[in-house]
Amino acid sequence: MPASYPLHLDVRGRAVLVVGGGPVAARRAHGLADAGAAVRVVAPWACEEITDDPRLALLRRAWTEADLDDVWLVHTATGDPGTDAAVAAAAEARRLWCVRADAAEASAAWTPGVVRRGDVTVSVTAGGDPRRALRLRGALAAALDSGSLPLRRTRPGAGHVALVGGGPGDPGLITTRGRALLAQADVVVVDRLAPRALLAELDPDVEVVEAGKAPHAHTLSQADIDALLVERARAGLRVVRLKGGDPYVLGRGGEEALACVAAGVTVEVVPGVTSAVAVPAAAGIPITHRGIARAFTVVSLHDAEVDWTSLAALDATLVLLMGVGRLAEAATCLIRAGRRSSTPVAVVEEGTTARQRTTLATLADVAAVAAARGVRSPAVVVVGDVVPLAEALGPSAAATPIVLAAHGSPDPRHAAVVRALVEDLRADGHDASVGWLDHEQPALCLAVSAAGPRAVVVPLLLADGHHARVDVAGAAGTARVAEVLVPDPGTPDERVLRVLHDRLRESGADAARGVVLAAAGSRGVAHAATCDGVAAALAARLGVPVRTAYASVSPSVADAVHGLRAAGVVGPLALAPLILAPGRLSDQVRSQAEAAGVSFLAEPLGRHPALRDLLLARARAAR
Repeated sequence: MPASYPLHLDVRGRAVLVVGGGPVAARRAHGLADAGAAVRVVAPWACEEITDDPRLALLRRAWTEADLDDVWLVHTATGDPGTDAAVAAAAEARRLWCVRADAAEASAAWTPGVVRRGDVTVSVTAGGDPRRALRLRGALAAALDSGSLPLRRTRPGAGHVALVGGGPGDPGLITTRGRALLAQADVVVVDRLAPRALLAELDPDVEVVEAGKAPHAHTLSQADIDALLVERARAGLRVVRLKGGDPYVLGRGGEEALACVAAGVTVEVVPGVTSAVAVPAAAGIPITHRGIARAFTVVSLHDAEVDWTSLAALDATLVLLMGVGRLAEAATCLIRAGRRSSTPVAVVEEGTTARQRTTLATLADVAAVAAARGVRSPAVVVVGDVVPLAEALGPSAAATPIVLAAHGSPDPRHAAVVRALVEDLRADGHDASVGWLDHEQPALCLAVSAAGPRAVVVPLLLADGHHARVDVAGAAGTARVAEVLVPDPGTPDERVLRVLHDRLRESGADAARGVVLAAAGSRGVAHAATCDGVAAALAARLGVPVRTAYASVSPSVADAVHGLRAAGVVGPLALAPLILAPGRLSDQVRSQAEAAGVSFLAEPLGRHPALRDLLLARARAAR
């Protein structure tokens, strides 16, 4: 594609013509309408995305040259190269810019991939390669959301305040919106319990104001904080009030927001992960659990008056915040009010940080146990029968060695993906390793022996079959073997579907009218049933037909494509490999798909957070 001159257009109120009524035309029309254009769509038929949008003026007929009268810009996406070429030629004759969706190399203008975040707009083109542009767009969007790009403005503008919940302590638990606002901030007013490690990422000239409040030791009064937020915003600065947890959960966020509103200052509230839920979870304590607790109550013991009688009567998990100094009083009062003295209690200090520590006791002895261990604030106290789950789900459970059982491949790309998943588990604190059934070392039996008798083996296989039930079990020997990744053909795991959906979306397959789900292949009935179950669930999720194909047995990808066409599927198709990593098999199904005319080729599942979560879930089930 020749070198081009990038240009953003103000199309507000200007007439724009879209020729075509399919999903691609709908995407172009929606983007133009979002930018304020007066969009006219001309097509003999139109999809629901067009007919259901009241912003679009639809003319149900073939296009004519008269449709080009009084328009500023033309998009053509009919799916018929002859029609698209005729529209482009007529536009060229009138000196109108025309975007052809069917042939970038024959187009006079191109629609880039666009990322918008607030007042920042980034456009991406990639030499006529839309899939590469989509990947770049996704990477830029992630970088903008994470605050890793320089977002601070350099020209004066209107000031505003953002009350950002920073989460319970781990800097990774702040929301992407909160992270982006921090990257734009001119002033940061920070609490004592906010994720202070994030301050190191700020530009050197960002003003950081300490507003931390320890018991009986306030750096600034609340009135001082309110006045500071208003003053800096009125001076045209972008102010972030970085708070621990959530701004509106047992904090003063509501008062700060009201102060901004009263002063006429624009204020945004960004929710955060509250420590009342996150810290117990980090300690392995689900505050609700089927058959144990259906509700929870959060109470701040910072307040002087607590209705202990009402709390003790609740059939709920109690979460006590700011309660270390009143722990003995709380335990005594709850027992007197009717809670049994043997009720389990957990005190979790500095939750979600590297210094997290959990103390387990009962109401009868928690005060003495906590004193003996030197428990200090900040800490979250959990009272209820869910507490013992920490022994199975808490961080200590990560000490159980996990051996991933992988089949292996001569292609080094396959081993690279498997080892990357192992490294992800290790980065989360798990003792993880890999054992191979073929092609790589160490062999699975040796890896299990090295991991020790407490190891669990998790097959890194995507469908039930001989490898999972015979090879893995035999090689693992006396080690306890976990279930395979897709344990029941009738109910495919949601995490596998999520990865498949993400890989399809990354390939640009939103316009696909059918999907070929391609697996490696096996003659086992269980393997085919699992793959068919995944195909059915994926079809329900995407709303388009999905056919199963295999790299090494029938039906092939070409067979699946033929089946979709015979069933009346018209339009572009997509390939979704139910294959873990690049290699011979993934190359084989990709080559078959290209030969069969498949338009969108998704990548193998690869390194994805959902797969890591699935591996951990299987390891816990095995334990």
